Amino acid sequence: MLSIIGIGDDGLNAASAAVRERIAAAQVLLGDERALALLGEGATAKRVPLSGDLEQLATQVEQIGGQQAALVVFGDPMFYGLARFLTDRFGKDHFEVLPHVSSMQLAFARVMESWDEAYLTDLATHPLGSVIEKVRTAQKVGLFTNDETGPAEVARALLDRKIDYFNAYVCENLGARDERVTQGELSAIADGAFPGLSVMILIRDPDAPDRPRDAVGRRLFGNPDDAFLQAKPKQGLLTPAEVRSLALAQLDIAPGSIVWDVGAGSGSVSVEAAQIARDGAVYAIEMDPEDHGLIQENCERFAVANVIPVLGKAPEAWDKLPEPDCVFIAGAGREVTRLAELAYARLRPGGRLVVNLISIDHIADARAALTAAADGEPNLGAEAEFPARGGEGVTTVLTSSLLGSVPEAGFAGMRLLFYLIASPIVALGYAVGVLLGSLGGRKILMRAYPHHTDRRPYRVSCLLLTILAFVFAALQAVAGSFSSWVVVAAQPVAAACTAFLYYGICSCVVAWYAFDG
Repeated sequence: MLSIIGIGDDGLNAASAAVRERIAAAQVLLGDERALALLGEGATAKRVPLSGDLEQLATQVEQIGGQQAALVVFGDPMFYGLARFLTDRFGKDHFEVLPHVSSMQLAFARVMESWDEAYLTDLATHPLGSVIEKVRTAQKVGLFTNDETGPAEVARALLDRKIDYFNAYVCENLGARDERVTQGELSAIADGAFPGLSVMILIRDPDAPDRPRDAVGRRLFGNPDDAFLQAKPKQGLLTPAEVRSLALAQLDIAPGSIVWDVGAGSGSVSVEAAQIARDGAVYAIEMDPEDHGLIQENCERFAVANVIPVLGKAPEAWDKLPEPDCVFIAGAGREVTRLAELAYARLRPGGRLVVNLISIDHIADARAALTAAADGEPNLGAEAEFPARGGEGVTTVLTSSLLGSVPEAGFAGMRLLFYLIASPIVALGYAVGVLLGSLGGRKILMRAYPHHTDRRPYRVSCLLLTILAFVFAALQAVAGSFSSWVVVAAQPVAAACTAFLYYGICSCVVAWYAFDG
């Protein structure tokens, strides 16, 4: 059995009798050179210096065989120490652990703060980007820093994310003669010079909110549209706050989710998704260079660090991206249907796909494409479920009550949520057309053809109006295939003209028979 023994900077001076017995009985002593040196000359066993290479450590442990051995480390071997690696690798039955006071315990003792409710982590094993969002909401924080991410780098990263409400302590060489504890605001720590291997303690200012009320992006999601930077000529085409909130709710993003935002625009969905997926990553795919730049600016504005802007056109732009847990696709035209079908195939088991459409004409296309991809036929029901590649089912939601379901496929599941956002401008166009057609059609015909007994003018009018109605209906359908500004401009006009002509035909027919009689 290998004994994993924790010591302090004073070596064996404060060691327990059990620790002294294990070291005295050991035939082999493993540890870094500094730890082995602190054992003194009394320990006569063979000494094997170790580097930071974990595979070298595993090899040395395997070579010990049946010999009595001890691995000497600093602090508590079970608290971000080597004991976890070894027990995971070889099993718990091969080791015993004799801990010492950890440097984290010493640090909190030096600053006279309790640590039972603190968020504790090691920046050597947890990236700073994933740690910051947990720091944002914590009352107390204890961090093991390292040479790559020292105390000054941590302070600067927090200030960049507008987290400035902590009092900081940097504890160096705890337990040694040159021990030093530095206290200050984060701005002072950011300008200081400290050893990389330190313990950093953060104590939150009393009553400091996670997101101050006067800060941009103080909400987790559903922030006002004007909180986001937008390109001026295209202003107003950003995903509205209400739609954004619905989409994020349906995406069901987890803290560690990988999210794709396809057609990200200025990045409003990406930014808020990143605030939810604080331990994950959001890939904001956008082909417009101007909008790509705005994504980066909005990330800085909202202080999110886990959005990765991707400049390029989908689907080519996502070829090398990791498989997503959640996909949001926004845009206009039938290209969205094709992208939804391709993104569906890339989803991880249990993944979710949300598609934002602005035209009712594209529901049938999207439904058909996704049904074909899922190899299932939908039936009307409470929600639409499509069997997925290795999935238990894919859920589709349409906000206009066009809902359906398909039996589950029986594997680990994928969920697809597909909803329609109908344009109120198009609806207004129909309303205007209906009003004008019903009220004005008959009067126009009566003035144009006062001799009501003659059927020929009415027949000609009916024929012309019918032809024009089909022309405008075709134009309306074609308009949905173009980019968003064409859709917004053309669809209301086409809707109004179509409704006017249809109701004009009805008025003409009514007048025909009324005056013929």
